[in-house]
Amino acid sequence: MRPTRAENQALLLEWASRGPRELGEWAAYLEQPDRVPLTCLPALAALDIAWHNAMAQQSEQTVWQVLGVPNPEAVRSCHTVGIGDAAFTRAALEAGKEAPWIKLKLDADTERTRAVIALVTRLTEQPVAVDFNQAFVKREEAIRSLECLPARQVFLVEQPLAVHADEDNLWLRARTALPIYGDESVQTEQDLQQKAELFNGINVKLMKCGGLRPALRLHAQARAAGLGTLIGCMAESVVATSAAGQLAGLFDYADLDGHVLISNDWV
Repeated sequence: MRPTRAENQALLLEWASRGPRELGEWAAYLEQPDRVPLTCLPALAALDIAWHNAMAQQSEQTVWQVLGVPNPEAVRSCHTVGIGDAAFTRAALEAGKEAPWIKLKLDADTERTRAVIALVTRLTEQPVAVDFNQAFVKREEAIRSLECLPARQVFLVEQPLAVHADEDNLWLRARTALPIYGDESVQTEQDLQQKAELFNGINVKLMKCGGLRPALRLHAQARAAGLGTLIGCMAESVVATSAAGQLAGLFDYADLDGHVLISNDWV
């Protein structure tokens, strides 16, 4: 049974209470392997973000300067178009018409995929990344839907198959020219060590890997394996997406509009 939110918070607070008293010493503490259970990684990411922000304020620098990464100022996020009817899709595309590319959410309905792709390609010439969010149970269904995607406009496909469908992911990757990026399958450095051959790239999210420095390590590991990189987010506060944005200058693509998709951002 997975721990509850309260149990996760208690675990992280207990771990943090053993941490150093000096702010500067937390860098090494945050780097400790197996420091907290995987279920605590979103809470650890919040602690990691807060520490980096404090260090930036103390040194009168930006977070990206503290981390020693390229200036992300010129990087722009995609605009996400969720699953809905034709009117919804038209409105979402209109709202994102200034974005450098579109993240298009699709499901396992191949006929619907054909219809949505026809609409999208008629309404915009923006590059499109398709996110299936583990929609397919059968790899044959996945390849049929991928064959509907025009390579002239669709530049990557994200997580079409389930997390543990390793053999099917290899099968699918061998049968399409479209780059396949892992999201749910690759959340930690250990995941990437085990699954690098399954994908052409990975989607790195602070809430899934545990913060800014784990994200940097994942990026370096992906680059060493010859993989593409996308810095992504959950449906989360602008505090979290802004933190991820500090790393965006390193990544091939940025998908950081999660705060736009929620109505309860507390900032």
